[in-house]
Amino acid sequence: MIYSKSASDFIVICTVSLVSVVLLACSSSSKLVYKSHTPDARVKFYFSSNPERGVKFYSRVDSSNVIIFYRYHADNIYKTYRNDDNNIYALVSGNLVVPVIPYSKIDSLILEKGDRLLDSLQFANVKRAKGSAGFLQVISGH
Repeated sequence: MIYSKSASDFIVICTVSLVSVVLLACSSSSKLVYKSHTPDARVKFYFSSNPERGVKFYSRVDSSNVIIFYRYHADNIYKTYRNDDNNIYALVSGNLVVPVIPYSKIDSLILEKGDRLLDSLQFANVKRAKGSAGFLQVISGH
């Protein structure tokens, strides 16, 4: 009798463990697809895929004084700074007649690498930076 109870407990524990592993494996978690390290900064690109929310692709740049995020969406690419939550910058594509913030050197490097990674991952429904002119500040909390 004691042996039977232990066996049934073992089966329940194994079933719960298996279900937990399957749920964790199917949930969307970010996967590192590229990283680079220089004396001045660390660059990482991540993606996650969720059937309900689609593909999420973003990069993170850690330098000595700032952390920059580039978030790639179907309609645009957005840039934010960790130490400045009040400002969001959107990529300006085409020949719009608006004053734009020109790319910094790091912007150019990240956006070019992002385009290459998106092409290699075959993410057709995510915005590319090619042909864009710079960034426009779209939201400011000031």
